[in-house]
Amino acid sequence: MQEGQIFIDVLTGVFNRRYLYSHLPSLLEKAKKEDSSVGMLMIDVDNFKGINDSYGHLVGDEVLKKIAHTFKKILRSQDKIIRYAGDEFIILIEGADISHLKDIARRLIEEVKRIEFEKDIRCTISIGIAQYPQDAGSFQELIELADQALYFSKRRGKDKMYFISEVKKEEITLKIARNLFPCKKFIGREKEILKAKKIFDDALREYKPGCFFICGNIGVGKTRFLQEINNYFKNKCYFISSTGEKERINIPYYLITEAFRNFFKSCRKEFIKDIFSHLPPDEANQLILLFSEVEEILQTAPAEKKEWGEEKRFFLFKGFRDLLLSLLERKPVLVSFDNVHYADIATLELIYYFLRLPHPISLLINGAFISQYVTEETPLFGILENFRKEKRFTEISLEGFNKEEINELIKTIFEGLAASPLFIEEIEKSTGGNPYFIEEILKLLVEEGFVFYHNDKWQIKEKEGLKLPFSLEEVIKRRLSNLDPEVKELLFEASLIGQQFDVKALSELHKRDEGYILEILERAKSAHLIVEDFFQGVFRFNFVNPFIRETIYTQAEKKDLKTEDIHQRIQTLQPSLSKYQNILKEISKGFTPQEIEKYLEELSSEAIREKTEVSLSAEIIREIYELIRLMVASIKNIRLFPSSNSVRVAVLRGTFCVLKNILEKVESIRFDNMEKKLIVNGKIFSKKEKIYAYVEYFLSFIEEFNLRSISFYRDIQEQELNLFLEGLSLHPQEIAFEGGWEKFLKDMVITHIRVKEVYSEKMKREKIEDVILLE
Repeated sequence: MQEGQIFIDVLTGVFNRRYLYSHLPSLLEKAKKEDSSVGMLMIDVDNFKGINDSYGHLVGDEVLKKIAHTFKKILRSQDKIIRYAGDEFIILIEGADISHLKDIARRLIEEVKRIEFEKDIRCTISIGIAQYPQDAGSFQELIELADQALYFSKRRGKDKMYFISEVKKEEITLKIARNLFPCKKFIGREKEILKAKKIFDDALREYKPGCFFICGNIGVGKTRFLQEINNYFKNKCYFISSTGEKERINIPYYLITEAFRNFFKSCRKEFIKDIFSHLPPDEANQLILLFSEVEEILQTAPAEKKEWGEEKRFFLFKGFRDLLLSLLERKPVLVSFDNVHYADIATLELIYYFLRLPHPISLLINGAFISQYVTEETPLFGILENFRKEKRFTEISLEGFNKEEINELIKTIFEGLAASPLFIEEIEKSTGGNPYFIEEILKLLVEEGFVFYHNDKWQIKEKEGLKLPFSLEEVIKRRLSNLDPEVKELLFEASLIGQQFDVKALSELHKRDEGYILEILERAKSAHLIVEDFFQGVFRFNFVNPFIRETIYTQAEKKDLKTEDIHQRIQTLQPSLSKYQNILKEISKGFTPQEIEKYLEELSSEAIREKTEVSLSAEIIREIYELIRLMVASIKNIRLFPSSNSVRVAVLRGTFCVLKNILEKVESIRFDNMEKKLIVNGKIFSKKEKIYAYVEYFLSFIEEFNLRSISFYRDIQEQELNLFLEGLSLHPQEIAFEGGWEKFLKDMVITHIRVKEVYSEKMKREKIEDVILLE
């Protein structure tokens, strides 16, 4: 079973959970094509926790090793043995019918009983069985059904095995209920959804920024609302998102950094290389420090200075700005921040900057905040005031569900459940119609036996004196109190990592194998406190709701647990994560909100210009004026004369000589057009010069082609310059019709000239329409 160490469980030597999630989908696809089946046996070691508690984890580990070894002896080489969690195993058997699967299960049960363990320990196992496609239509459903059958086996006294078709649902109410939350259907909010969609649809149609924020109380459904909108639009856009965290609110740029870290995880390496190749070196160097994955892809480690001065912070701000602009030049961008009430001031000012841009950009921004968490001390407070005054965004408020929506929610979760009007009224009275609060109460009622499955339908005991919690915090605490101490401890440590966390960090923190950690997390999953996600070979877990994480974190702080000590241990175990967080913390030492205002003022006056280390001398300025005059003359001559004409050849030759002479003194020359002013390497060229008429003519070329800037680099070849000037001599629609300047430069193999276009899908469409009309 040599599939690479990444898929092998270190303790037992069988496959691990990562293998299951990576290979099971393709295994089922193969069975579908071959009209075959895949049987799944989910196995649990009975009373294993008691073995660990009585004899210690080392003895428990030896028990698991011997059981795994026994499985290997019994099964065929093509059968897949997987350690799914601590003491849970999964066996995948292809092409076997029900009777054969049961025979294998019986033999496994008997052979485990015969194993001789140290300290006279005796073990038994319970097994649940399900088949694809006879029972399940997907790999998630197959795992869930096998798990339900296993749960039934243990309920029936352990040391048994049952097929899913033999399971009586009345006896596994808790296990079935686990899959019912959160509610699969999006209920209500029709007016609000239409309003949000219109804001974004209008923004995309008119090529302008569109922004809305969802506000409301804790648990009113803001996150679910964002998901609904984002799922609708993110296939049309680059999707960049993150969630605010209270502990990091004073760290500048943390929210936008997290958003880009999430985005880069889903990007191809070539795409990331291309994006960063278009950024000025000073900006790219500061950004790469924050993204270890980008550093690895680019195979560069920029020098990190100890002091983060204002200039470096300025390049970081510009870097994020230009990173977004670079994406916007390709297609629309959707930026989404949940828990934006915990956003840092630098991220908010960056968003504010984009909302005020006069250029046509297809940028969609949304966020969600808890109204009562926005106080004068939070950065969002002041930004919202500005947004409201300047009408930069739309505020959409969510209220609690009414009785009809509450009833629909309950019926959707528990199909066929007939709740009385009195019960609905009690739920509304207790929760205020808060959807998340309602779901938490329903989970509690299932756990405490008031909601149950009987006679093929869900039922409820509506007895008098049923006390419902009157606060969301109360119901969460009540549910947390039912957890084992080790589950509570692990969830607390996970809450220190963040809203999202992975198994590896927790495994290294506890110095226990991943299987042990997964077993504890499975219990937290069963309690509907966390959800699991397998992405690019990594198991990621999320708290079901940020409020659960905050409640766990706050409870631990009140009990005076050593949060700072655990924080430090977590950082040492996540070097790439702690590295960028430490950099951002270092930035914050000299950072002030007033500094951002200064950046914005400078950017608004200087637009997209670049700073260079070499100032332009009077001699270089004269040569640049001459270069502009010769470029204008070259473009005119190219339009007038054939390529062999001696005048045309001489002027082109002279243009190249002047350019090369300048580039011997500076690394590059960048021409920017800002509001009909020419800026060269950061210097605004004066209109007082007699030759400025040529400058205006040159600017007209730039505007015709919707160019924001043109850069020439040292080592440019004469042929490159000639081809570029020939491009400028064409009609702008010809360049647009052929795919734009970026494609033109690539096709012509022009590597020492770069341009930035003023991007707009509307402009592109208008250009193509103009070409059609011309033809």
